[in-house]
Amino acid sequence: MVERSNAAGQTFLHIAADRGNCGVLTHVLKVRPMLSLLFARQDDNGFTPMDLLAQHVRECGPLARPPRAEHLEFGEQLATNWVDAGGYQVPRAGSATPWSDLDIVVLDERSGSTVCFAAHRDVLSAASPAWRERLRFVGNERPVLKIDPQCCRSAAVVNEALQFLYTGRFAGELECNGRLLVQLLSLCVSCELVEALRRCCTAALLSCLDRPENATVLPVLLRGAGAVGLSALERRFVACLFLNAPGALVGMSSDPKVCEKASITLRLALEEVEHCLEAHASRHS
Repeated sequence: MVERSNAAGQTFLHIAADRGNCGVLTHVLKVRPMLSLLFARQDDNGFTPMDLLAQHVRECGPLARPPRAEHLEFGEQLATNWVDAGGYQVPRAGSATPWSDLDIVVLDERSGSTVCFAAHRDVLSAASPAWRERLRFVGNERPVLKIDPQCCRSAAVVNEALQFLYTGRFAGELECNGRLLVQLLSLCVSCELVEALRRCCTAALLSCLDRPENATVLPVLLRGAGAVGLSALERRFVACLFLNAPGALVGMSSDPKVCEKASITLRLALEEVEHCLEAHASRHS
């Protein structure tokens, strides 16, 4: 019954979206996660419920992009709390590093092998309370810090993080690769790395999210927005991009687990979109 469509090929979700009724859409997803499949269904004009809702968002005005943070360098504000890394060489993957006294290892999905960075305890302990705590309990053997593959599976990501931790400069070698930038952001959070790196990574990620190849990153970022510290403006920005990205719901299937995850993502997006529509209505009331 709920999947029936009208003469224009629209389901009841198209109708609710066309009216900007986020409350109905959210309730439906909460009680029937499997109906998340209908959010990707096109009507006779080629519009999905997400497309129709995106039109309402566009009517609110140009999408407010979060301010792009400068690529920070450690200045006076952080210098008093930071280790002097000037005498240390930045670690490189698979290479010996003078005076190194620990190893960071990461399972690199690109090469399919474990990659090692020979690093320095002083620098990493100062950069991360989590790493400092782990290094307190090592014995006489050379310590090994293993990167959790749940948050990072890329040697390039670890390299970007180490460059920042040693020099205070965001190298930007991940360029516009949203998938790798999300992993860097996850690494920052899970290992409690310095806040300046998280801010630089967030700015770089948000600036490239509108690229089609990064559409699959949007659902991941929506679900993890709270954990990675996105602001209200940043969450709203991601949600609006999600509605406008044709590839954001790629891989949808009738698998209950897939539908449950899609339902959560859509509800998070709807929550942010509802704020946009309410703010627009109050300004014009």
